[in-house]
Amino acid sequence: MPVWRLPARGFAELCKQIVIDVGTLLRWSSLFVGGASRGVYGRLEGSDEGRTDMLERLADASGDQSRAEFAEWRSAFMAAYEGPSIDDARPRR
Repeated sequence: MPVWRLPARGFAELCKQIVIDVGTLLRWSSLFVGGASRGVYGRLEGSDEGRTDMLERLADASGDQSRAEFAEWRSAFMAAYEGPSIDDARPRR
């Protein structure tokens, strides 16, 4: 399962608790978005170009959707990671 399918806030809390470097995590996860295999939509036969074109469009739409989901998750994750965790002391006034 891609990391960006995890709940961003809960995963950010886990990363903070076990001290995972957020920069490394985001670089690693972004590699899977950009390098996602399109083989799922591939075809072995080449006799029906209409089907091949339709599968290409599906692959492009799927890739676009994955990149959009990742961008949204990344923003939510960074906001949750940067913010105080549940166990952080509250500032004195």
